[in-house]
Amino acid sequence: MALLLACAACGRPGSRAALLDVTEVGPARIGGNDALHVTGTGFDPGRDGTAELDGMVFAPGQKPRALQLKLDLRAISPTEAEAANTRPLASALSPRGTFHGNFTVHLEGHQPGTTIEGTLPGVVLSATPSESSDASGLRSSAEAVLTAAGFTVEPTAEDEGGVLVRTVAAGSRAALAGLRTDDVVAEVDDHVADDVEDFVPADGATAMRLTVERNSQRVAIQIDMGPSAIASSGAGWFDAGHELRWALLAFIAFLVLVTPFGRFYDPADVVGARSHGGYVRRMATAAGVGTAALLVPALHVIATPLHTAALLVICVATDPHILGVLRRSGSAWVGVGRGVASALPLVAASLITLLSVGRLDAGAVSESQSGGPLAWAMLQDPVLYLLFPWAFLGGRATHSGRVLDTVHAVARAALIALLFLGGWGIGGLGYLSFGALAAFISSFRLGRHTGGNTDGAYVAVVSVGAVVVAYAREMVGAETTGAAPALLVITALGFAAAAFRSRSAARGHTQLVASPLL
Repeated sequence: MALLLACAACGRPGSRAALLDVTEVGPARIGGNDALHVTGTGFDPGRDGTAELDGMVFAPGQKPRALQLKLDLRAISPTEAEAANTRPLASALSPRGTFHGNFTVHLEGHQPGTTIEGTLPGVVLSATPSESSDASGLRSSAEAVLTAAGFTVEPTAEDEGGVLVRTVAAGSRAALAGLRTDDVVAEVDDHVADDVEDFVPADGATAMRLTVERNSQRVAIQIDMGPSAIASSGAGWFDAGHELRWALLAFIAFLVLVTPFGRFYDPADVVGARSHGGYVRRMATAAGVGTAALLVPALHVIATPLHTAALLVICVATDPHILGVLRRSGSAWVGVGRGVASALPLVAASLITLLSVGRLDAGAVSESQSGGPLAWAMLQDPVLYLLFPWAFLGGRATHSGRVLDTVHAVARAALIALLFLGGWGIGGLGYLSFGALAAFISSFRLGRHTGGNTDGAYVAVVSVGAVVVAYAREMVGAETTGAAPALLVITALGFAAAAFRSRSAARGHTQLVASPLL
């Protein structure tokens, strides 16, 4: 009967008749090699046609986008049709997208130029998760968002679907929104949730919408994240909604330039002022900052709130003794002012990390900068603790043998490098970048103290050349791991040679002032 009605309705060329009853489309998860099966009534076996998808795609870390796509279709029985090639759909949804919209089937009619069709609204199809999603950085971004929201998750069994909520921190954004332990998250911002990578809000979003299954019921939950927390996912760095974040970064750069550190003053010149109470000042500062600096690497592998305490001690211990040793002297006030000014960049950078990620440990620093420009990303490596102090050590602190000043200088230099240059994680290329940068700056400091301008230029050329070679190799896809150690050795030898020649030239009439690493 359905076939007779279809023939009657398709009597005129170019006409369309809505005589197909589409009841189901599956499977719900689509991979590149999966066929799409359409169930309904009114299909004429052997007839060719198309399946048209018209709706929106939702994916982690992306704004919703419109999708209009057609797939080749063939009726294989009176109640079923099949789209064998779903690669275009899988590609459109990759890596973790979910389609919401209308699914319309068009089949050839019995008369030339005629079609019969049927539409099923509210179809939901999603891409089968692939390993590429983790490689794209979604996991690290999602972990930063989960930390800011205050809950942890883990995947459920493959046949169950969804993501299980393991813990919800008391008083966190997630707890205030009503999320509970043992909830199963089925959807995040309208895309299907299968793993941690799905918890990345769209660019510019200020909230994360969850659909959770609780006691056999579906519950809608909206977690208010705020723009700073969303920015920690690394998405939307260049969107108009993140002017505040960029303004804060610009503020840090400005403070670095206008404070003594920006002009490459020695920490001893800034903090260990040769004014009233100088020894007490140096000892108190070195004790607080040095102790905290030693705690940071140790606490990096321990998930405790002491991360925050350690870095806060470093930031505020610069002048803990001001009220105790300050005297009524103009020079003392100047020294204190310079010390406070030099601490402002550290405090500002710490505040950005705290506002972005919600905590203040070394890992949080890396997370808060994970979406930053390439200029930050290329300087991520723990070798900064050893090499970056070259740029700040020297001068009277080393020459005079004041151990406390040196300890303080190393701690301050390490923290500045951590806060301003990122976390760690890019391997040999990062080591090379830090080594070349430190040697480059140190060459000018060495030349300034000894008059060895020729030697400083030599070190600068070697350092810049090492970076150029490494990045050139990376651009052509060459392996840099083997090249990095060799180039670092070359840079170190060049720096040592410059120091030796300057020492020889200065012997008898000029004292060499250089890093204690030499």
